[in-house]
Amino acid sequence: MEEEAKLLTGKRLAAIALVIVIIIAGVAVYWYYYLAPTPAVEGVSVSISPSEVEPDENVIASGSTDPAIVNTNVTLTYTKPDGSTFNRTVTTDSDGEFTDTFSSDVTGKWTVMASIEDKTSTVRTFYIFVTPPIKIGAIGPMSYIQGIGIDEGVRMAAEEVNDAGGVLGRKLVVVTEDETTDLAQGRANMEKLITIDKADFVIGGFRSEIVFPMRDETVKHKKIFIMTGSATNELLNCFGSLTMQTPCGKCVLCDYDNYKYVFRAMPLNTTALFSFTLVPFLRYHFFPNYFDYTAENKVRVACVVENVVAWDLLWAYIENIPNVITGANGTIVYKSRPSPMETDFSAILSDIEDAEAQVIMHVFSAEAGLSFIEQWGTRQTPAIPIGINVLAQEADHWDNTGGYCEYETLLSTPPRIPLTNTTLQFYDTYIERWGHDPIYTAGGSYTAVMILAEAIERAGTIDSDAVVVELEKTDYMTTIGRFKFDRYHDVWAPVPYKKGFQYFEWKNSTELGYPNTWVMPMLIQWIDDERVPVYPFGFSWTQELQLPHWMS
Repeated sequence: MEEEAKLLTGKRLAAIALVIVIIIAGVAVYWYYYLAPTPAVEGVSVSISPSEVEPDENVIASGSTDPAIVNTNVTLTYTKPDGSTFNRTVTTDSDGEFTDTFSSDVTGKWTVMASIEDKTSTVRTFYIFVTPPIKIGAIGPMSYIQGIGIDEGVRMAAEEVNDAGGVLGRKLVVVTEDETTDLAQGRANMEKLITIDKADFVIGGFRSEIVFPMRDETVKHKKIFIMTGSATNELLNCFGSLTMQTPCGKCVLCDYDNYKYVFRAMPLNTTALFSFTLVPFLRYHFFPNYFDYTAENKVRVACVVENVVAWDLLWAYIENIPNVITGANGTIVYKSRPSPMETDFSAILSDIEDAEAQVIMHVFSAEAGLSFIEQWGTRQTPAIPIGINVLAQEADHWDNTGGYCEYETLLSTPPRIPLTNTTLQFYDTYIERWGHDPIYTAGGSYTAVMILAEAIERAGTIDSDAVVVELEKTDYMTTIGRFKFDRYHDVWAPVPYKKGFQYFEWKNSTELGYPNTWVMPMLIQWIDDERVPVYPFGFSWTQELQLPHWMS
């Protein structure tokens, strides 16, 4: 009996001890969750996985508080591709961690941010796209600024399109190939871009002699090719050519059914650059307003034109019909076609000086233009260069020439001026994204992606034939004016009108708020390390062209 009593007492004591433990634990739990002060939040983090999904597929936002705070609400703020936001609330677990499973059918760039009290997390990004992506091929001389501009312009536009929702809900993916300096290799790389890289569309091209075979490769595969670097007329329209047999049988004019896949977004073609812009500017404005001349003593012009295919048509006019260039008030007293790789222009400049030229029509697309201008400025040759110098469009041209480019005047894409309602935004965004100014191939390639994206959306498919039809309907406000294609798929350019030449019949445009409707040719002059617009006239940012101070 005594042993049984002891055993019973022991059991009772054990039970009492267990009850006490349970009570203490319950009190501790209650205190921990309800009475203990919540530690101060020092931070909150969130991550997203996966970073890209298809519509209605789940993404998981997960994170934690620092320190770990249990059973508390965290606000997740989601931002849609259109910029609108909404919140979802989640609760932390016993480790201070949280998760949120989310899905949507809205395509484009999304972000999520976690917040608790006054603390917020780093913003995380994810994308929702329909698969497969649409591949945009970028091709150009990737070792040179012209090709770099093509690649950067395409990529920046693709990023903006993707952030806004993609095209047909699909992501634009950029694939790149080098144009090279060899005709056969250029065509081979274009073939690779289409057959191996699987580009659905192609944008770019710079050297005309290489763009011709690249163009023919895209036509063979019925792939749309929007050119953004070559000015040669005959790539699209051989009418009036002085340099090749016409009809050529290999352009949009001669064979629409096969060549309808080829377009040009930049630059204006050779005729528009010279016959519609530079030559009228010289003949009807510059000569009469800056020089005293007579029928016997005309303005003396030297022509220095880089020896590449893009300028063959211009050179044919200089050689065969020089009055087209100078008009009745000027005369060509010297002409030369240096190599695009030329570095020593002393003999050419000496000959220009001996010929007593007053104006130099200089035309360069490569590095030779830097050497020519630097040596011209060093010598203070008493003739003003007015023409094309592609590398002179860059902000670093002043430094690259040691400041000897002062007074050089050239056709150019706009510097940082409010030319249209999108110019400044494009310019600033480009510099922020890439760290330098956009060259003309960059602006053209950016525009090409934008007009292509709109055409695909209207077509509802990436089928080339259907997209061609929609591209032909393009009417798009760009950073350099209102953009349309002409009947031969060239960028539409205005033409001079009347003998008085008011430079272009700009029509009123409510979109811009001033008279400028079409893609606008522009002349800028280098003055005191600035690119100063000198044409078109009548705008607040236009200034008077200055003659070099050493010209008497």
